[in-house]
Amino acid sequence: ACGISAGCNGTGGINMITVGSGVATNSNTTYPAPFGNWYKNAKHQLLFSAADLLAAGVTAGTITEISFEITTLSGTLLYRDYEIKLGCTSSNDLTVWESGLSQVFPQTDVTIALGTNTMVLANGYDWDGVSNLVMELCFDNLIDASYTNNSATPYTTTSYTSVLYYRSDVTQACPVVGLEITSNDRPNTTFT
Repeated sequence: ACGISAGCNGTGGINMITVGSGVATNSNTTYPAPFGNWYKNAKHQLLFSAADLLAAGVTAGTITEISFEITTLSGTLLYRDYEIKLGCTSSNDLTVWESGLSQVFPQTDVTIALGTNTMVLANGYDWDGVSNLVMELCFDNLIDASYTNNSATPYTTTSYTSVLYYRSDVTQACPVVGLEITSNDRPNTTFT
């Protein structure tokens, strides 16, 4: 079954597997961008089909860490109240925000760096090995004086709508349920 792991919190894992091998990156003004501050805050949902996860070598088990590669730093290095949620879904395309996701990385200020940026999950998440997986990322830099630029993260273009995003300079992104922008350019993601 999918859900918060009863016995495992983010303690580091045995396998680190990256889903996606594309080398193209978002620009300093384009989205999706897991670390994008062209607008002051943003919310993303990423859909990983079970087929994509299995093809990359991910097997059923507990996810304890999530990482994104940054190839070019641009703009702010501090992302306030960065939050990650996970959930399983039967959806094969993202068309509206998925609800009922489990918080695995509570709102935390995250400072990014060039290279691999790993978030150790406060709550491990059990993936059942058969369901599609949704990941939600959001942050809130509204209290900062200005927007800056997006740091570059490699992505892979999928055959299905694999990303929803919303970004704003005036509205908190995390609670938004609507105004989705869709994309097939899913940021490469490493699961531990």
